[in-house]
Order: sequence, then C-alpha cells, then structure tokens
Amino acid sequence: MRHGFYKDFKRRRKFCRTEAINVLLKSVCLNDNLERLPRSKFYNYISSRLYRSSFVKMRNFCVLTSNSRSVNKTFKLNRIVLRGAFLRGLIYSVRKSIW
Repeated sequence: MRHGFYKDFKRRRKFCRTEAINVLLKSVCLNDNLERLPRSKFYNYISSRLYRSSFVKMRNFCVLTSNSRSVNKTFKLNRIVLRGAFLRGLIYSVRKSIW
C-alpha cells in the first residue's frame, strides 16, 4: 500500500512540473505582442509535447491509513476514519442526525 502512495506522489509532482511549463508555453503562444514566427514555433512545440504526454489518473489517499477508496476531498480521510473522528468529536460542527 505504501508503494502505491509513493508512486502517486511521484506522479503528482511530475504533473505539477509539466503543467507549470505548459502554462508558461501557452502564455507565450497567446501573447499578441510577439511576432508570428516565434509564436508558431512555440505552438508546434506545445502540440507535439501534449501529444506525447498522457492523462494520468490521480488517486486521493487517506492521510492516516493510505487507503485509496471512499476518500473525502475536504478532510482527506476515508469514510471509516472520518466517521470515527466525527463520533469522537475531533471534527467540530458535525453532529449525528436522527430522523
């Protein structure tokens, strides 16, 4: 389980790095103050770069248990740990409701 967590961490780091470069290159392509030839070269480079890159599914992991199933995005905890934290009162402003 820890290996999957480390693998996902490396994917996220690589994605952040490449995404920052892609945003920078896109801003150069869309800049109207530059001449047309440099912008077209950057555009061709971006199109080849995006073709080689692939979409990687990022999985959310529980912070405490490293479980990847049923993770709440707000608290970054899976539902079992989150329910226990609510019942023990570790997370405020949430109550058990009875109909």
